Amino acid sequence: MKLTPVTKNYAAGKEILADTVGSKTVNVTLDSTKFPAGRLEAGAALLVVTATKKAEPWDDAKAATGKAAVLGRELVLDGTDVVGIGYIGGYLNESKCTGITAGFKTAAKMISFQ
Repeated sequence: MKLTPVTKNYAAGKEILADTVGSKTVNVTLDSTKFPAGRLEAGAALLVVTATKKAEPWDDAKAATGKAAVLGRELVLDGTDVVGIGYIGGYLNESKCTGITAGFKTAAKMISFQ
């Protein structure tokens, strides 16, 4: 019988949706080499790089190399690649999102920020 305690961290994110109508999501794999370990909050602007199919923090200078997405829920990062939900369409609360730039808004044509 194994009596060693096991712990698991769970994350509960903030609500970034302004409305659920028209929401379009995709699975995004976060590139562990591009993010520090710890919690990544929902609403982070992401660049899903076409060549690697992995997401990294949004950078206007690299916009042509991939597609824009917004992280849909908070994730706990531990140095390994993690799969999360990314919004590529819908109505989002801009005040609850981070890293949103004018370049991001141009690239994320299907997202309407409220």
